[in-house]
Amino acid sequence: MKLFCLSIACLIFLFASSSAQTKYFIYLIDKGEGQTQSFNKSAIERDLLNSYSIKSIERRKKNSTDHIFTYSDYPIYQTYKNSLESIGIKIINELPWFNAVSVYLDDHLLDRIHQLQFVAKVEKVKSLIFRNEFTLKNSDNHFYFEEKFSKGVLLDYGNSFTQLNLSKIPALHEKGITGQGVLIGLLDTGFRWRQHESLQNVNVIAERDFVFGDDTTANQPGD
Repeated sequence: MKLFCLSIACLIFLFASSSAQTKYFIYLIDKGEGQTQSFNKSAIERDLLNSYSIKSIERRKKNSTDHIFTYSDYPIYQTYKNSLESIGIKIINELPWFNAVSVYLDDHLLDRIHQLQFVAKVEKVKSLIFRNEFTLKNSDNHFYFEEKFSKGVLLDYGNSFTQLNLSKIPALHEKGITGQGVLIGLLDTGFRWRQHESLQNVNVIAERDFVFGDDTTANQPGD
């Protein structure tokens, strides 16, 4: 009886291992221009123009008034997405600039993906472990701060001075550049900004968790 139960346990373990899914990037060969005669760049860019904010369009015009959008901005080709979904693949995120989508695949689906002619390559999404090995070896920053602050040139940055000075923020403040009126985007792996004292009075217009697909960027149970 024990041998029978052990055999069942082994079978369950083997089945679970074979059906385990891993996250991958699927890179596609094109944006559809090589698959259809009706590929219309003007129509695509017209749709993009309607989907981008006015601020974004104006910012792009500063770089080029002739080409607001590039090929990288074009969306993932819908027919490719339909083909992936038809074989049981759920697209997690779309990355137009890389012409790729992120998905979860088991070994069976991975084999099928490699057989699709519109797939350029498949890469496993990497998991990175961060180790903070940074140590401040130079105390010149503190001398700089004391000298400037005593002359009334700098703000009192307190304990954040060393971090800010790594990005030359005090030097920008000296030139009168404060960032007023600038829209700032932050990327983080989990950001409890509602409890952060420096952001209590800041107008946060939006937040998005692109890993779990919700609008809460702080770590939650289950994240």
